[in-house]
Amino acid sequence: MTTALIIVIFLPALAALAIVALGGSAASLRGARIANGFAAVGAIVLAIGATIGTPISVAANVEGAIVAGFEIDRLSAVLLPFVLGVGFVVQIFATRYLRGDAAQPRFFASASLLATATAAMVTASTLIGLAAAWTIGSVAVWALLSLYAPLPAARLGVRRTMTAFALGDAALWTAVAIVVAIHGNITLEELATLEMPAGTVAVIAALLLVAALARSAQLPFHRWLPATLAAPTPVSALLHAGVVNAGGILLVRTSPLFTASDIVMHVAVAIGAATAVYGTVLMLTKSDVKGALTHSTMGQMGFMIMTCGLGAFSVAIFHIVAHGMYKAGLFAGAGGAVNTRIAHQNAPHTEPHGAARSVAHAIIAWGGSLAIFLVATPALYPEASTSSTALLIFGWFSAAVATSALLRSSQTAFGMFLAVLTGILAIVGYLAALSAFGAFVAPAVAVDASSATAGWFVGGFVLVLVAAEAVRRSPTYGRFGRLHRQLYTLALAAGHVPTVSSSPAVRAVRSRPRIAPATAVPSPAHQ
Repeated sequence: MTTALIIVIFLPALAALAIVALGGSAASLRGARIANGFAAVGAIVLAIGATIGTPISVAANVEGAIVAGFEIDRLSAVLLPFVLGVGFVVQIFATRYLRGDAAQPRFFASASLLATATAAMVTASTLIGLAAAWTIGSVAVWALLSLYAPLPAARLGVRRTMTAFALGDAALWTAVAIVVAIHGNITLEELATLEMPAGTVAVIAALLLVAALARSAQLPFHRWLPATLAAPTPVSALLHAGVVNAGGILLVRTSPLFTASDIVMHVAVAIGAATAVYGTVLMLTKSDVKGALTHSTMGQMGFMIMTCGLGAFSVAIFHIVAHGMYKAGLFAGAGGAVNTRIAHQNAPHTEPHGAARSVAHAIIAWGGSLAIFLVATPALYPEASTSSTALLIFGWFSAAVATSALLRSSQTAFGMFLAVLTGILAIVGYLAALSAFGAFVAPAVAVDASSATAGWFVGGFVLVLVAAEAVRRSPTYGRFGRLHRQLYTLALAAGHVPTVSSSPAVRAVRSRPRIAPATAVPSPAHQ
């Protein structure tokens, strides 16, 4: 099994080398797809083996010390099939999407290299190995975003992304250098037993947080993700296979260091919450599908970072996997989303419900969802920590908004019954899935830390969202029209991505003196 683990990790990289060596021939591209498919299937087989048996590991030792190694435990048994499986599906989608495109060989070579980098990152057993895989992933992302480098917008995306990634990689390697200087090249399992001064640990935790924020497009590193829209759609989908969500994976895998500083964890909660609001607000102002999906991803990654800051690591991994598969599928089906929206716009609009019915819908959606959570949580998710319970407030908010939307679209009593039943099943299924997933990854993930202060912060934050939703739905919403228009304008400006190059040549053209009004040709009306 150890040989199989090495093959699964490095087979995509070998496929990338074959594409380069054979000049991007059709046979090499077909071989790359087959290699990535074998790697994805092999990851599933290894994950099953590690689940029903003991963890699978392979390591290179020098004088009894591990220099480099890989391991599949319960955590990597979830993440390895996820990153390789999503990557393989996206490559299948790209076969048709990039057919006839000159950039197709470079895409498959870069995507295969990224597959190996992410697979190595989620299975690395040493701190240096994790950081090395992280940086190789940065190089692969640069190659993917450079596919359409002649476009000014693509160059802007590359520049912003590489600036953020360089800062994040530098922070990660600085943290690794501090640990290695004190304890040597240790394994990730040994992080829990390290003894270092509190100040040193706080600095390391802060550096790890900076690396996570930069990779996951969080404030203040948020500008790189919207700038990648000039890349082909398969690249946008591939970013969800262990790239933009790598920040959460890093914090979970290095949780003994990250959780050693309460201040850093609270900063993570604050930045994650701010980015979640920022990305969601900008998403609501976007009229293009890819722009809306990208800013939605930014908001979801804010939720992921906030979850890590709360210490609910099993919940963070659950949302990483669920969101990654869901959003990669949405990017791959962006054309279908456009057609659905057009059909929705062309459909006949129903008359709005009366005030009394709207109030009844709100009571059923918000009150009913809260009652279900209060009753079902102790039964289905009894092991929920304080932090996990605080996060369930977000689940209640999401379920209430979704149920309210279903009720508004229902025109019959049976339709309303189906809307309520859907909400109940969604809440029950969500709680049961969280409990089962938490129990599965418990042997490999740090026990959820309880942070009452951060929990109260999240609770108050969500109550503000509830109040905003109530104001938006209230009949007196018109009183807030001016404020709404101002916020909408600010959000539009914040989400704007310039598409004109700022190169010296363009700046020279811009700086040329314009024709004076006196020499302008008069219009026929003034002749």
